[in-house]
Amino acid sequence: LDMTLLNIGQEIGLPDSTYIPSDLRELNTQSSIYKGICLRKGAREAFELMTAESKIAGYGIKASSGFRSYGAQKSILDTRKKEGKDTSKSVAKAGYSEHQLGVTIDLTGSSISYASVTTKFENSIESKWLEENAYKYGFIMSYPKDKEDITGYIYEPWHYRYVGIDMAQKIKDSGLTITEYLALPKTE
Repeated sequence: LDMTLLNIGQEIGLPDSTYIPSDLRELNTQSSIYKGICLRKGAREAFELMTAESKIAGYGIKASSGFRSYGAQKSILDTRKKEGKDTSKSVAKAGYSEHQLGVTIDLTGSSISYASVTTKFENSIESKWLEENAYKYGFIMSYPKDKEDITGYIYEPWHYRYVGIDMAQKIKDSGLTITEYLALPKTE
């Protein structure tokens, strides 16, 4: 069962909360800031091509997070709640996270010293490059600015999801969020 295009979000969870993609592969050390960050095979290949080509263009883009299991997501949520943070629009519930699909990455850049999951990323040169180029590699920003009412989540300029090059081009051309696009009636 391919979950790549599951329209997952605040209200839609995985049909099986224990889901772990069978084709997870660890990212190479040039494209991640930690060891052990994994993506599904196709997403990994596209991501590593994107980071290699961005490096040639002078940008240092790396992943700070990739696949997360149900348990890992629950742990992040529990930690944030213990810190007294309102997590309802900033951390997905376990079983409702795009990260569990194995095609979603949190990104960072050399211009912000590879700081992870920070609003500083918004104005970084790497973020600007991604906004202009990520779709060419099959990646789309999941939670764009001023779309919280649609996506259910705060603006996360670092959070990108692999949907494949053709789908990424269609979503970009539509001007819709991933959430809106995947909710459209299927015409094919």
